[in-house]
Amino acid sequence: MSLHIMSYDIEEKEKGVFLQNQINGRQKFLDNYKKEIEDKAYEMVRIYSLQDGISHQNLADLLSIHRTNLTRYTDRLMEKNKIYRKNKKGKYFATDDISSDSILNASILADTVRFNLLRKTDNYLILNEKKESEIPTNFHGQPDREGKIPYDVYDFTLYKKLFEPHFTENDKLEKMLFEFSNKIGSFITYLLIYSMNFNNNINSEISDKVRAGEENDAIVKRMVEEGIVKLIPHLPHFFKASIDKSIGKYPRFVDIEIKKEYLKKSPKLVIDKEVNYNLINAFTHLYPLMSYELENILPQQFRLMYGKRLRGKESGLDQYKKYLNDFRASLSKQENCKHEYVKKSKTSHYQCKLCNHIKKSKKLRNKI
Repeated sequence: MSLHIMSYDIEEKEKGVFLQNQINGRQKFLDNYKKEIEDKAYEMVRIYSLQDGISHQNLADLLSIHRTNLTRYTDRLMEKNKIYRKNKKGKYFATDDISSDSILNASILADTVRFNLLRKTDNYLILNEKKESEIPTNFHGQPDREGKIPYDVYDFTLYKKLFEPHFTENDKLEKMLFEFSNKIGSFITYLLIYSMNFNNNINSEISDKVRAGEENDAIVKRMVEEGIVKLIPHLPHFFKASIDKSIGKYPRFVDIEIKKEYLKKSPKLVIDKEVNYNLINAFTHLYPLMSYELENILPQQFRLMYGKRLRGKESGLDQYKKYLNDFRASLSKQENCKHEYVKKSKTSHYQCKLCNHIKKSKKLRNKI
């Protein structure tokens, strides 16, 4: 009888622990959910602070929650002095100066490039013909004393002094690839320059003398990551649209039903064999050595342009697989080895003479 009661108590105790774990798990989920909504609300307010703030209803619509449920999050943000309103029904603004947040600036830069520069696949920014363009001499384009806005005339074709492209009407794919690859490459290069700029890397609240060097490096990495990651999911769509426009498969001024059919087509991002070969051929004409080195990495069946020249040569992928197999075998050998460590240098590192395993240990030094 006592055993039965004891087992019953154990079962009840296990049920209690299980229920408590469920409660704790649910509470943890709710806490994470609330923090996620609060962080998103704060980020939205900061972004819209660059314009004219954001209303309570618009913020609720962007977060896909009811305006009454949003109040608890905005109240908490105002208690933390992160956001403020000029009056009870006014718009929300960020308390801090958003222009000093270098990571957010990199993210906004990438979004602007995506919406304004990459989406316009017909707009040539590299191979442009804007010989003379007028740019306001000051940032806001303010008028002078006579009421006229002063302009500077700038030559955007200066690139021709470095190289003179000779694309013809038959080189539409080459021209498209050159424009697309240089547009992406120039953005990444500019992002790297911008991220590594000392002035953009310093937070106004923290002196550069106080901040550690590792923290500065972490900020640079985050800026580059924020900028590039924003573009990655959209690159296939921009690239496919550029291809279709260059070969005349993009429905421009046609019936709306034809355009709907084009947009609903699935798969959208796959190109046929002939177009793929033409693209590789065009890429090889533009970047012959780069194309050779890239195909040298690929297996034999993917070497379209240099297949015959690279026949029988081990690919870079095969070499890497071989390296991984050797590395796993070495790890397995080290795990099963009865190490015999010897000191190889003046440092505190010791190496096993059987499997080459390296270890740093004060105890091992005293033992030897």
